Order: sequence, then structure tokens, then C-alpha cells
Amino acid sequence: MRAAEARAREAEAVYEAQLLAKRRAQAGYGERVQCIIVSGELRVGSSWREIEPTGFDVVIDMPVSFGIQAYHGDRIRYSETGVAAFDGIAVSICHSEHDRLGDDYCARVLGTQADFRRGLRQAFAAKRFLRGELRCSLVEPQDRRRLGY
Repeated sequence: MRAAEARAREAEAVYEAQLLAKRRAQAGYGERVQCIIVSGELRVGSSWREIEPTGFDVVIDMPVSFGIQAYHGDRIRYSETGVAAFDGIAVSICHSEHDRLGDDYCARVLGTQADFRRGLRQAFAAKRFLRGELRCSLVEPQDRRRLGY
């Protein structure tokens, strides 16, 4: 029974990855951003730990998970996962898909399409999860014919 459940979960993960790849390939201009977190810190217990720079590539209405690795001293000791989402004007960074904006586990960075086109750079903080600087840019459509090129 457990093997069947594991196979079903694996098949679902493969399907989700294929769906995301297809959606990325079909995304129009302004529907997809790539972001990196720099100078970030992860909340571990009551303290903040420096993280390795990390990033994600997100399409409108398709949240994605991203990995976070934090240091203790000069070694990576903590690993965590976050979820990023994009709605066209805001990038949300949360601990999980179930967290809500406005709580201590989510942060939101706002920008116009022009801001994202130029390259948005903004500080963010989710009080009990993650803080740092987010850099985001729009991704050119893979099918440039949509724009008449």
C-alpha cells in the first residue's frame, strides 16, 4: 500500500513539474518573473541565520517551492522550504502555501510591470520566517513571435 502511495505521489510530482514547464514556456510577457534572495536571513528558533543566496522562477497563479539553506558559523546547518507566488504586481514569499499574507510567515514585494522590466530590488521581511533583499526581473517569452519579433 505504501509503495503504491509513493508511486502516486511521484507521478503527481512529475505531472506538476511538466505542467509548470509547459506554463513557463507559454507565459506571455509580464506573466513570469525570476527572483533571487540576497543578503537573506532565516528565522531559526529565536535567532536569525544567514542564508545562501537562493532563487525561483515563478509564473502568474502557479506557486513554486524553493529551497533555503542557512548557516551556523561557517557551515550550512539548516534547510528549509519556502513558497513563492506572483500575481502580476506582487511577489509573495511564504513558509507554505497555507500561510496568508499579513501573517508572520509571509512577505510581499510590490512592483509595476515597468519596475519588474527594469529589475526590481526591494527589502522584504516575514517576521517569523525569512528576511532579506529580493531582486526580480520579468522573463522574456520563449515564443517571441507573440510580441511581433
